[in-house]
Amino acid sequence: MKAIALAEVRANFEQYLDLAKTQPIAIVDQGKPVGFLIGLLDPDNWWEECLLRHPKFLSHVAEQRRQLRSGQGKTLEEIRARYE
Repeated sequence: MKAIALAEVRANFEQYLDLAKTQPIAIVDQGKPVGFLIGLLDPDNWWEECLLRHPKFLSHVAEQRRQLRSGQGKTLEEIRARYE
């Protein structure tokens, strides 16, 4: 993963957007990370990629894994209904 200064990313955004298709770009401002530029794995399913990075969804997945380990759980249909 490359770390690029925010000013550099601003000045050459298209270049770094192309690079992000092959590897994540860490954007730093004054030496501190402020964000990431990550290319889509499948542009046709961009909404899935957003969901897979959403903190609420990730928290829910972690909770469901805990429940499954304890013998509880929900069906896939129940989970889908919660996020539709």
